[in-house]
Amino acid sequence: LRLFRVARAARLLRAMPDLMILIKGLGVAIRSVFFTFGLLLFIIYIFSIACTQLAADSSVGAKHFNGVLSSMNTLFLRGALLDNISILFAEVLSES
Repeated sequence: LRLFRVARAARLLRAMPDLMILIKGLGVAIRSVFFTFGLLLFIIYIFSIACTQLAADSSVGAKHFNGVLSSMNTLFLRGALLDNISILFAEVLSES
């Protein structure tokens, strides 16, 4: 019974070649998105180590950069996604 359903889906894909082109394009795009996300994760990891070390003795460091995982969270949410970045900037400016 399942084999017939798979065969029916294969016939549908052969009947619509444009759909097959879209599916192949999605497969190629997933690979590049994966490597881009991996590179972003690596860069955030390196900068989170630096921010944890540089902000160790400050109140901003205690609040946002008290560990590598906390620093990665702060850098991803506030640095990459720009979520409430003005609050972080105000705290950093008041500290320095």
